[in-house]
Amino acid sequence: MTYEPQNPQQGWAPGPEYPPGQQFAPSPGYPRAAAPKSNGLAIAALVIGIIAVILSPFPIINAVSFVLGPIAAILGLIALLTKVPKKGMGIAGIILGIASVIVAIVMIVFVTAWLSSLVEEFPNLPQNTAQLVLDEDWTIDRAEFTTTVQGTVTNTSDKDYSGFVTISFDVINTSGATIGTCTDVTTSTIPAKGQWEFMAVCMGGYEDGFTIEFREIFGI
Repeated sequence: MTYEPQNPQQGWAPGPEYPPGQQFAPSPGYPRAAAPKSNGLAIAALVIGIIAVILSPFPIINAVSFVLGPIAAILGLIALLTKVPKKGMGIAGIILGIASVIVAIVMIVFVTAWLSSLVEEFPNLPQNTAQLVLDEDWTIDRAEFTTTVQGTVTNTSDKDYSGFVTISFDVINTSGATIGTCTDVTTSTIPAKGQWEFMAVCMGGYEDGFTIEFREIFGI
C-alpha cells in the first residue's frame, strides 16, 4: 500500500483579487442619540428663586429679593418657552420669584406700620430726624414687576445717627388722590455728613399718569 501526499491546493479556490489601492467601504454605524436639551435655565430659575424667598422676610437685606425675584421669574419663563425638560423647575422658579417680591413688600409695609405705631404710642421716643435730609436727585424706577424710588438721605449734622429710620413717599393718581405708598427702612448708623442709599418699594394699584411725592422721614 502506497501513500500519496495530498495536494495542499486541492479543494481550495483563490478569492477574488482587488485592484491595488482599493479599500473596503466602512460598515454603516448607528446614528447617535440626540443630546438632551439643556435645562440649565430651569435649574438657575429654581436656585435663584429659593435664595430670593429665603432673604425676603428679613428687613434691609430683603432688598436683594427685588432683584433676584424678577430674575428667577424671567429665567423660568424663558425655560418654559424654550421647551426644556423638567418644566417643573421653571414653573417653581416663576412662583418663587414672584412670591419673594410679595413677601418682601409685605415685610417692609409691616415694619413701617410697626414703627409708626411705636411713634404714636410713645410720643416721647427720640425721633429727631431734622438732620436727615432727602437729596434732590432721587429717581423713580418703573420695572416690570415693581416700582421703586431710589436716592440718598444725607446726615447734615456733625454726629452719627443711630436707630430705625424710615422714609416714605405717596403715590398720587391723576385726580390727586393717594393710591399707594413707597417705603424703606434702615437700622444702620448714618455717619456724620454721610449718606444712606435707600430703595423705597411702592405698594398699591397704579394707573397711567401717576406721580410720586415725598412724604416724610422719621426715626426711633
